Amino acid sequence: MLAAVFFGICLLFFGAKLVSSALSAPSRVSVEQRIIVNFSSFDGETTNFSSMDNNQLRDIHEMTLERTEYGKVIFQESIDLTQDSVNWNVDLDSNVNISHDYIEIDTDKLTSLEKQAVIYLYNLTFNNPRIMRNGTVCPDSICQEIHYSSGRLTFTVTSFTNYSAEETPVEVNETPVSSGGGGGGGGGGVQNFTLDKDLIKVSIKQGENAKEYLAINNTGNTEINILLEVFKLERFVILSNEGFILKAGESKTIGIDFAAKEDEVADLYLGKIIVSGAGIKKAVSIILEVKERNPLFDIKTEILNKVVRPGEKVKATIRIINMGDLKHIDAVLYTAIRNLDGDIIDYKDESIAIEKELSINRSMNAPNLANGKYIFYSRVSYGNISASSSEVFELLRQPITLNLLIAFLAILLLTAVIMTIRLYLSRKKKQELRKFKN
Repeated sequence: MLAAVFFGICLLFFGAKLVSSALSAPSRVSVEQRIIVNFSSFDGETTNFSSMDNNQLRDIHEMTLERTEYGKVIFQESIDLTQDSVNWNVDLDSNVNISHDYIEIDTDKLTSLEKQAVIYLYNLTFNNPRIMRNGTVCPDSICQEIHYSSGRLTFTVTSFTNYSAEETPVEVNETPVSSGGGGGGGGGGVQNFTLDKDLIKVSIKQGENAKEYLAINNTGNTEINILLEVFKLERFVILSNEGFILKAGESKTIGIDFAAKEDEVADLYLGKIIVSGAGIKKAVSIILEVKERNPLFDIKTEILNKVVRPGEKVKATIRIINMGDLKHIDAVLYTAIRNLDGDIIDYKDESIAIEKELSINRSMNAPNLANGKYIFYSRVSYGNISASSSEVFELLRQPITLNLLIAFLAILLLTAVIMTIRLYLSRKKKQELRKFKN
């Protein structure tokens, strides 16, 4: 009995020693220091690096750097910024230069950005710009122009250095003088093509697919080698044919398959299908709405005036249905006007209360921009759950009609007559004053 008690006391003594040793042992758990990204010189749609931890910085999709006055870059491949960390710091401010008609990245210090990208240059004044790389014309194997309109040039690049634009020189061809003789003359070949649509809008749920069609018609008198390319929607769109030859007068219809993965984020996605041939490029704008498979909300946007002029109100009715079991939801309604490139022109945020169904009217000022199609976008959010919808409207500036021109000229003429009469009366008065003094 005494032996058992003695043995138990020994166990307690040595157990306490072991616990004490374990508690007093120094901790060897290491914590990775957080990488800081310097990006204060950028604004607009720039990726918010400050909200990312190191793991997120290792895999950034569609990383964007923008200065809203000059331009932006959207990388088309995954970026690992951690590989450019120096003393737990990544300095984008010092190594990325976005200024007027110029974008440069020092890839010696930012090796992770030596990737394919889409470049936007804003506020250009060229009629027909061409892309420059390191001060010389960029070859087609590296640069591909996507679109130029209203002073905004969009193009893709395969790697990074510095890029800019300049006016394309006009080539003057001298026509040789004929040395005589008769004979008939023959014209050169005419190359052109048309598309049966310039906009496709598709709405699908997560995990579902849809199909649309695009017809291309060769309106010239020679054959054309047609190429098609999907821009910004590669993970959603598959073309039935990406290249073919169209004979003169021939037409071909291609299938466009849309698909969204089950875990795709429900939102609005914008892109283009670029059709090129014979040095001609035309674009079909794509509006893709991906909706929740089992949504909490259903939202529809209906524009009441689908043609507006700059400064007028774009008016829309927004209908929201609460499809869940929760009642009296305090949600956030976000409305915006966007162009077909996805740029946000104006937006509003507001809190709304939803019981079962809500229908509200909202309006926004039409932008003072070029004629064309724009998007009224609506999104309702509750926590991390959201639903969105959109509708297209057309911006149309007031054309200068013959009556308007006549009225303008009449005003100018009347102003000139009044000024002439006033000048005549002033001179006559001065002459009378001189006679009176004499």
